[in-house]
Amino acid sequence: MRLRILFILVFALLGLPVTAQRITWGLEWGIAGTVFSRHDFQYTTLEGHHIDQHFNDTQFHVQGLMTARIGLQTSRRLNVSLVSGWQGLQYGIRCIPVSLRVNYAMGADPEAAGISTFLEGGIGIKENLKGNTGHFAKAGISYRIPLGYGVKLCMNVAAQGSFCQPAIYDPYDTIYVDESHLEYSYRFSLAPVVSISLEF
Repeated sequence: MRLRILFILVFALLGLPVTAQRITWGLEWGIAGTVFSRHDFQYTTLEGHHIDQHFNDTQFHVQGLMTARIGLQTSRRLNVSLVSGWQGLQYGIRCIPVSLRVNYAMGADPEAAGISTFLEGGIGIKENLKGNTGHFAKAGISYRIPLGYGVKLCMNVAAQGSFCQPAIYDPYDTIYVDESHLEYSYRFSLAPVVSISLEF
């Protein structure tokens, strides 16, 4: 009961409906395949040369994800949950995601097999918990399959956008650029995400 009250208070602070029917849980596994990245960075080498790079990357990079979530079933169709776990956010960048997901069940009976849609957004915290690696958002659809006893298996497909500030490797000095020589480093990436999840 105390846990339910705590989550109702958290979601109330976020301005979300608090007429929750029950607390829900979920586990998700999947992959994200980066198909496009935009890189922009500037830095100064140890010898004082100014490097200014702006380019697009269309190489395919695969990242994994394993997350868990806890949420509130705020209405018969609407579920709002907090998500965390582990995921590869972009090429060479792994993080602990902390995000909010809103899921809407479609169809005549939201407890039966059918389609759901969802939106999710949040930040990625570094694996050593020292700062964050970037921000991400995704939009997708799920096909839910009831397994009985309130458990559902969901097949999920989503599009994800992420914004990070990755470390830059300097090929001239063969070192990673430190903060005193780095002016900025931005990378925006787009990736389709395919996953399966169990909903309780």
